[in-house]
Amino acid sequence: MATNYNCISYTDDAGRDFLILKTLASNIKLVSLYNESKTCQTVKESGYYGMNASFFNMPDSTIRPCALHNIALQDGKTVGSEATFDNNYNYAKDGTVNVTGNSVICWSGSALNCLNGINYSTDAGIPASRNSWAQGGFGLYYF
Repeated sequence: MATNYNCISYTDDAGRDFLILKTLASNIKLVSLYNESKTCQTVKESGYYGMNASFFNMPDSTIRPCALHNIALQDGKTVGSEATFDNNYNYAKDGTVNVTGNSVICWSGSALNCLNGINYSTDAGIPASRNSWAQGGFGLYYF
């Protein structure tokens, strides 16, 4: 669990309150809450600090059950279900293909990067080394 972060309170124009956690990219770890507990938990229920980063199918889905819709790698390995699905993605392993969106934010262990036009975790620029992570999705950016 991250311990080195700043917490910022923010209220938008609609009056909704948000807590923003600001931390270094080296302090981020991608995990699958489903893989850890075999239940669909909220982030709050899990005990982690963080956010939902990938879309995923529920366990009772008839299409790719429990599968992530985005690239999600930690230390070069998928945090997906380890299942392999066709769905027109060349039998890619869960968590290694962007089914929705084609952007990726990634940490190489020394540099943070935002990549566009990324379909697979094997595409150029995706780090696979120890202490790296990559999270895919819709139009991601960092600031």
